[in-house]
Amino acid sequence: MTKQEAQDAIAKHGSQDKAAEALGVSRRQIKKALNAKLAVQQKVGRSLSDFRSAYDRNTIIPAKVKTALAELGKAWEYESEFVQRAGVTFNDLGNYREAFEDFWMQVRRDGKRVWCGNADMMKEMKGMV
Repeated sequence: MTKQEAQDAIAKHGSQDKAAEALGVSRRQIKKALNAKLAVQQKVGRSLSDFRSAYDRNTIIPAKVKTALAELGKAWEYESEFVQRAGVTFNDLGNYREAFEDFWMQVRRDGKRVWCGNADMMKEMKGMV
């Protein structure tokens, strides 16, 4: 007997005793059905996305860069500062820099780069240089 069946029988017959009598079961079975919790399916292991977020650099580094860009908002900073904000290495950022080309630019021939958290603002900045 399910919890819903027990509740329906009680509503129909007016009490637990009368419902149990009408269904031909003991009052204890009605009470047990009422106290039963829905079976919760337990999660078995972890998903592939859990593994990616823990070990796949192609997921971890872009996520860190996106978070740092969101923190930066409508401001800019040099790449050395941005690397610290993102919590990545220069090599890691170099490997994924092209995926974020709307958010950075090179300002001098010596390789100095700036990052901006807003693509529209970066477009304006590129027009100034």
